[in-house]
Amino acid sequence: MGLSHLYVPAAGRPGTVIDIHPTAQPLVVQVSTLPSGGSLLVCPVNVAGSNGTWTRTGQACIPVKSTPTTSVKLDEADGLTHVGMQFDGTWHRPVTLTSLEVSYTAVDDHFFVNFAVP
Repeated sequence: MGLSHLYVPAAGRPGTVIDIHPTAQPLVVQVSTLPSGGSLLVCPVNVAGSNGTWTRTGQACIPVKSTPTTSVKLDEADGLTHVGMQFDGTWHRPVTLTSLEVSYTAVDDHFFVNFAVP
């Protein structure tokens, strides 16, 4: 699954959320280049209530490196559960990533994206 021109808000603001149904195997996140002065974080989230807001799980955010791939193990990915991940940044200003790829083995075709917008 690939996203292009992904807007990442400044530090402290919630980013784009992807909700999927993967197997228990780690996901692979790939970013071709990252802007300097900050980091991209994959933060596990759950939908909270009927208003569609997202809350962080107890798992710490996983930093994504500007390398060929970063393996991401989501604690709640057990093959039975839909899981969400939010892409946050530590930059002091919003950035746009040229491309972001997430590879995983899907249990079903569940796929939802809630984009962060400027």
